[in-house]
Amino acid sequence: MDAARPTGLPVAVPAVAPRWGFLHDMADTSDTFKKAPKRKPSKGKSVAVSPEMRAAYADMIKEHSDKQDSYERHLRQDEPKRR
Repeated sequence: MDAARPTGLPVAVPAVAPRWGFLHDMADTSDTFKKAPKRKPSKGKSVAVSPEMRAAYADMIKEHSDKQDSYERHLRQDEPKRR
């Protein structure tokens, strides 16, 4: 008997030996995670718009731009712009 080990205590023995082969199994996933082939971007749709609608849209954009400029004009200039 070993003098270093106290008597009467059970010895812990693993029921199954550790299997280190699972690391090798995990490395074989090279065909699982492949990049998908690149797709060609789809062409955008074009819509026919009447000249009145085109003018109304241009006016709306100009109005929005004017409002934005007016808003920015009244902001404090000493503070840096926040993101």
